[in-house]
Amino acid sequence: MNTGKDDNRPPPVPNKYRQERVGPDGTRNSDLNKLRNDIEQLHCSIDEIKQATFAGEYRFDSHAINLAEWIEETLGSKDLAIIQVTVPRWNNEALVHFFGEQETEFMKEESPRMLDFITTETEGLCFFDYEKFPGHINWHEDDVPEPMAIRAAHWLNRNLVLDLWEDVDELVTP
Repeated sequence: MNTGKDDNRPPPVPNKYRQERVGPDGTRNSDLNKLRNDIEQLHCSIDEIKQATFAGEYRFDSHAINLAEWIEETLGSKDLAIIQVTVPRWNNEALVHFFGEQETEFMKEESPRMLDFITTETEGLCFFDYEKFPGHINWHEDDVPEPMAIRAAHWLNRNLVLDLWEDVDELVTP
């Protein structure tokens, strides 16, 4: 005798399939567990990449470094001048623009001497401005995507300061 309630239930799973999914002690099959864990890890990784991308923190490291090296090795002084800007004075906004939020926070917390060096010793110096990259650099016959321009500019600017820091450190270290 059928009632309306029973008509909406899914058909029962045959025992042979139940045996494969659930072991005799009621636990899930280890293969299914592994698959579920792999899928969860994949979802977590995708979520992390999405969040980092939206926050502007996703690192296109190898491409950005290749681009930065190409800029240093290939562009002449005229072209370099086009993608650089003189920083008349430093404030937090300028630091984040030229070094990135993470690097700026790192310097504030872990390397105040480096931050002090940048803000007092490099005023008037030319730094790479990522906003000028897409309009003036055609790399591999394509305009440079903004996220890559940002990473490459931060990388170049950081190395610029580190090179200066090493030179100054050699001069003042007995």
